[in-house]
Amino acid sequence: MKNKFTALLIMLLLSCTFFNCKEENELSQSVFEQAVFYEIFPDLLDAFYSDIRLTPPPPPTLEVLKEMGIIGVDSMDNSQAWEKWEKSEEYQKVLKKRNVLIETIKRDTTSMYIAIQDSASVIEKQDIAELMKHFEKENLKIDTLALPEVFQIDLSKLKPTDKKFKFKYQSTFPKGKKFWRTEYGFRVVASIGFSSIQFDESRRFGVLDAGCSRGFLNGYGGLVFIKRDIHGKWIIDKIIGTWIS
Repeated sequence: MKNKFTALLIMLLLSCTFFNCKEENELSQSVFEQAVFYEIFPDLLDAFYSDIRLTPPPPPTLEVLKEMGIIGVDSMDNSQAWEKWEKSEEYQKVLKKRNVLIETIKRDTTSMYIAIQDSASVIEKQDIAELMKHFEKENLKIDTLALPEVFQIDLSKLKPTDKKFKFKYQSTFPKGKKFWRTEYGFRVVASIGFSSIQFDESRRFGVLDAGCSRGFLNGYGGLVFIKRDIHGKWIIDKIIGTWIS
């Protein structure tokens, strides 16, 4: 009877130890993942968002250049036409106006709000395969028992490179098309979302999914491969586009 009691007690202690270790490991995984996310967030924001006002306008069509007298009536391929356009006085006037606009935008201190997906979504299984493929030379190993879980994004921990950026949860805005068609008391410039981060066993390489919309039918998304550099800093290694609208 005594031996049975002792054996039962040992099994109970082992079970408690196992579950405690498992809980601590999951906590460690979650804490680590979030720490990396907040560290690399400024780079992610710069990679996926750009002020649409700073996007260079397309060059004039051949017909417009002919009407302006920049090129002759005879046919000419686009590259030759645009080279002549860039050497014209008219182009210099346009360039000067654009440079003034750029400086005005850069000096503008008006807050620019970005809607942030409330929580990191679940990463797709095929993205994990892409992680191993992208860092193929590293012979990565993935711990299938330590897959990332979703976590709520803490807006207070998001540190943008430009102080003009402010963040609000996506859930506080209207859904669907109404998001871009609603008048707010502040300027909304983008909506951004992220997936959880999948790491390899060494925790030196990772992948996540990210996407940004700057307007209705004006968005871009991609797989972001990250790695820890020789100084221990997390950096973006490459972004592969997965969708565009």
